[in-house]
Amino acid sequence: MRTPTVGLMTTDVPQVAKRAVYDHTWLLLAEAGLKQGVRVLFFDPHDIPASKGLVKGVVRTNDGWETVREPIPRVIVDNVYVHIASTSVKYRNNKRMLQKAGYLIVNPRIPDKWGVWSALLKSPLIRANMPETALLTADTDLDEWLRRHKTVFLKPSRGSGGRGILRVERDLREYKVTRGNQSETLSGREWRRLIDSLLQPDSSKYLIQQGLSLLAFENRKVDIRVLLHRDANLNWQAVATVPRLGDTGQIVTNLQQGGETRTLDWLTQQTQGIGIELPSRTIIENVAVGAAEAMTRIRPNLAFLGIDIAPDDQGHLWLLDINPRPGRKVLKDEDKRFAFQCLIGFAKRMLVDKSL
Repeated sequence: MRTPTVGLMTTDVPQVAKRAVYDHTWLLLAEAGLKQGVRVLFFDPHDIPASKGLVKGVVRTNDGWETVREPIPRVIVDNVYVHIASTSVKYRNNKRMLQKAGYLIVNPRIPDKWGVWSALLKSPLIRANMPETALLTADTDLDEWLRRHKTVFLKPSRGSGGRGILRVERDLREYKVTRGNQSETLSGREWRRLIDSLLQPDSSKYLIQQGLSLLAFENRKVDIRVLLHRDANLNWQAVATVPRLGDTGQIVTNLQQGGETRTLDWLTQQTQGIGIELPSRTIIENVAVGAAEAMTRIRPNLAFLGIDIAPDDQGHLWLLDINPRPGRKVLKDEDKRFAFQCLIGFAKRMLVDKSL
């Protein structure tokens, strides 16, 4: 009987002739598959032919990585970076072709941030952890929001990595706008010009979100990334819960913007030192799982997510963002093994469960 095969679409296909950055991570995934009796076929989504149903890819054997050309697996894990997924027409066309042909895509693209937020609002379990958020529709929205909140954030609905986020404060007739760690003060006319540019039809939609008094140490913001994977029983499992410390003065904590990782023990000690009681790991992870379950209702084939949660200066937890393609750089090898055990189990379940 032929060993079942699961496909993994990635632009970081393991290299047969030379060592690559992702080889070790993908080796752990290939090993997790073999332990559960599953081959993993790694292939670039741009290499999918228009016909014949065959694809060139790489599999792991006892002798190392081997290039093969074989039928496209029925179940495919989409692990393409967000920026490639949003810009590559060929990727989108090939993926659409696979879906129309009946292939099952694990971890499909999720809606934009407004679509995500709309789905989350339907979950009463996490509503208390969600800051007030709306879609920016007019330049007058900001004035109304700034009458209720000291600061507000503008977030591109299709943004990632913390890019494009603006923090806005108002001082009489002027507006202080912060991008990254750079601030500028705009007059009312300059502000209207900026908002008009964001509202152009060809521009990304923007969300407007309540500013929060989030926890910070020495002007360095703190949040917590919870990486979740679904297992063979379709349950969400917390693989890693990792605090992130933003660069000095930065309004985001993303590693691409100079952020650093810390441990939960470190964060607990820091909060105790200033008289704040940080919720337990279980409570933090329950918020993340609640958010993931809300997303599963609109994307049943979701398999992994990165959930960003931040405590405020009173210790309350706020849900900030959901990342459909969380990076694995923060994971230790034992975390990756557990994550891939879950991923293979979920994909294997999809191979045999015709209802999914």
